[in-house]
Amino acid sequence: MRPTTVRPWSTLWAKPRRLRGLMKNVVFDFADVQKLDKYPRHGWATNSQGNKILWFPIMSLFTRERAQEIRARHGITRPLEQGEIEAQRALYLTLRKLVIALRELNALKRQAETHPAHLSNSDADTFEINFRLQELGPLYLDFSYGLLRRVADQLAHACRSILFERYGVVSTQFKNMRKAIDSEDAFLKALPISLVSAASGG
Repeated sequence: MRPTTVRPWSTLWAKPRRLRGLMKNVVFDFADVQKLDKYPRHGWATNSQGNKILWFPIMSLFTRERAQEIRARHGITRPLEQGEIEAQRALYLTLRKLVIALRELNALKRQAETHPAHLSNSDADTFEINFRLQELGPLYLDFSYGLLRRVADQLAHACRSILFERYGVVSTQFKNMRKAIDSEDAFLKALPISLVSAASGG
């Protein structure tokens, strides 16, 4: 029988019914058990408590235990360097900040839509809501664009120890990593884990 719960580090955000005790009490499962057949699909799903959770299953790869497990399964026993572990954490934090910034921006937008401003007859609440959108909206947008500019390089850094045995020769910049992968010599020099496994009969 398949489990009804999934790994909590596959999530980026939860919309709880009650904020108090969220991290202690939230259950990482699906209200609709048929969702399990679609896992790992990214997106929003409601758990058995009625909380909306943003599932991002690819993030389950980027933990020290999971990365070491993948490498060990392919016969690679050398521990990850601390910099690789920190890179995986940095990617998670960047994506989480991005989710929060976009959530707050969308909340401001929804409030403004329910309180349309009219210069002739806007009440105090409507004026404040629209003023907050004008004041905070550009901040959240600029912040989000800044985070998005980091994601590609952070993804490259976070995943290189999962893809390559000799990850130290692989660039932490996404653009340069793509060039290296397109180059057969550079690609093989890094010892892709899939080829290491095949050579060892794994």
